Amino acid sequence: MANTADAQYSGARITRQRSYSSPAQIIGSLPDSQASGGKDFIVIDIPEQETELPPVQSSHLLSNIGNVAARSLASVAVSTGVREVVRRVVLPAVAPATLSALAVGCGTVSLVLQGGALAWDCYQGRQTTQNVCARVGSILLAGGSMIGLVCSGGLSLAAAPLISAVVVYVPIRDFIQYFLPLRDNVTSEVDFRAVLSAAAAYAVNQTAVSLGMIKFADVLEPLLGPVTANIAAVTSLNFLGETAEELITRHIKAWYAGEPDLRIDLHPRCAEEVTWQSVCDTFTDPVAGRASLFTAGFANSFAIPGGDLAASGAVGLTLGVGFPLFTYSADHPTPSTPVLSNRREITTIDIDYLSGEIF
Repeated sequence: MANTADAQYSGARITRQRSYSSPAQIIGSLPDSQASGGKDFIVIDIPEQETELPPVQSSHLLSNIGNVAARSLASVAVSTGVREVVRRVVLPAVAPATLSALAVGCGTVSLVLQGGALAWDCYQGRQTTQNVCARVGSILLAGGSMIGLVCSGGLSLAAAPLISAVVVYVPIRDFIQYFLPLRDNVTSEVDFRAVLSAAAAYAVNQTAVSLGMIKFADVLEPLLGPVTANIAAVTSLNFLGETAEELITRHIKAWYAGEPDLRIDLHPRCAEEVTWQSVCDTFTDPVAGRASLFTAGFANSFAIPGGDLAASGAVGLTLGVGFPLFTYSADHPTPSTPVLSNRREITTIDIDYLSGEIF
């Protein structure tokens, strides 16, 4: 054979050459010019395999904290501050009987919102067994808590916080978050294990936040006075609690989804995404769900007798029970949405209503 022919097969280079008269020529791989005649043979040259280690995934924890805290500052802190001003400055000037009637009206509104949301889901043809059960459960939780509040005689005490929460805090917070959605690189599918884990964390979070607000307000009262101290304590701790809850919930969801490197991004909603459908979904999902949670949380905290620890525990337990209802009521059978890959830019928005603070 006059020429050398190379072929690729399974990563090995197979070379057809002339045979050599001396074994030393074969071992030393001498040029063809030194070879003598003979039969052809096959030399298989197996290249040395190079193992490439996967790139180390850098942690985006600081970026995640910054993005979540920025949205919490814009939505939770602002809406909480306005809520507390209305609760402690504006509503005390209203007659107690009027406040009680308005509180009952707010509790009824939360039930109507959930009923309307269920009808909206049926009209859209996207109701599921879990979705229907979650909305019915939310109605029963809020309605039962309101009945218990009225029977306990605590309606007058719960009126101002309940009204300011449902009328002021919920719409301000959820529509600011509508225009400032968080998105991440985790699939938006709801995992039951993640929901239960997040619900337990939420109950602990809200118990601690509620109790911390009371104690922190007591510390600030000699310096700022009772009204300003409560506004400052509730606003700051609600901001911290919401930031922690959002991070914990999303990390739990990422852990169960097998995503070790969670990335949370924050960008304003673009104009093309502001549609009647998305606005209606905001009313029927986060607004309706959070209004029901507020109604149940405030009602039980004022209906159960006891001190600050008992009231805070009632809040945490109620919200822990309501958390799965809140989550599954917004779980619709929509087509799968592309999510952020670790190797490309974010191109889609993933609105996650999985977490939310009450107090």
